[in-house]
Amino acid sequence: MIPMVVLGTILALGGGLACNSSDDDEDSVSSNGLNLSPGSFHVGAGVVTNVLFSASGGTPPYAWSVQTAALGSLVATGDKAIYTCNANAGQNFVTVTDHATNFVSATIVHD
Repeated sequence: MIPMVVLGTILALGGGLACNSSDDDEDSVSSNGLNLSPGSFHVGAGVVTNVLFSASGGTPPYAWSVQTAALGSLVATGDKAIYTCNANAGQNFVTVTDHATNFVSATIVHD
């Protein structure tokens, strides 16, 4: 069994657990008034964890996507999304798009 590492504050969302990024990760990224936090997140090699992303600004409702499902999965509700990292190495992107088709992406690095 691979241990789960919890970084930051534990939050409840949709019956699951998520965590905020560590202090050395980028706080947020923005484009056209749409904000995504955290803007980046680093995960150690072989670590499985959950990351809570939050969207704000722009024009709700929001649509969420993940670029590479082989590196992690995404469960989203409204302005929140939980990205579950698996133990594979690589770089992934979580993107939020608002109703006006503005989008912004966060980078998750699995090293």
